[in-house]
Amino acid sequence: MKRDLLILFLFLTLFGFSQNKAAGENFYNQGNDAADNKNYILAEEKFLEGVKFDSLNRNIWFNLAAVQIELGKENSACECFDKGRKLGDSEANKKMKIYCNDFINKNYVYYKDVDIKPFFEYKNKIYPLFVDDILNKKYISLFTRELQSSKIISKYQKGKLILSFTINENGKFIGLVLRDGGREFSDIVKEETLNIFENLVIYKAAQKNEKNVTLWEYFLFTIDFK
Repeated sequence: MKRDLLILFLFLTLFGFSQNKAAGENFYNQGNDAADNKNYILAEEKFLEGVKFDSLNRNIWFNLAAVQIELGKENSACECFDKGRKLGDSEANKKMKIYCNDFINKNYVYYKDVDIKPFFEYKNKIYPLFVDDILNKKYISLFTRELQSSKIISKYQKGKLILSFTINENGKFIGLVLRDGGREFSDIVKEETLNIFENLVIYKAAQKNEKNVTLWEYFLFTIDFK
């Protein structure tokens, strides 16, 4: 009985997810058509509807930001570019450096400019998150072992698992799974992965001028499940 309920839950979850993606793609296409006709107000409306259904679609965020630039809404555009950047969009990252310097300086500090780089705490011991500007081997080994021991990930994950992350001013792990091999169980693999990274250790924020800061850069963690 429990197994049947689990299968039904997974089916309904995946079905709803696919429907949302389809709706998001539909609004994305409508927004592109409006933008091609220079109807930027309508394009913005369509892209805003699109991200309601598929907030992980970095292309919608990018195009929404682009039309907001055309409409003179630079602040909103920078927020949208930033959302796309966090989803791994390198083009959004480039656009932010052109249009959004004030936004960046207000909300982030570059890794190279911090006074104290982030740390993590594990079993009452504190370790630097980076050693010689490379992700600490201790951190890598801890999470590699934890991911490999996860029943969910060992059951559903195949191939490379790639995670992008940063640490914010509150010492919170902010991450996104860029690639996984969970296929139809992708959402479950992503949720388990993020849960492990958020809770296995305690993070300590970077500091600039004795204040905690959020790093601008996102860093990659890759593990291959063969």
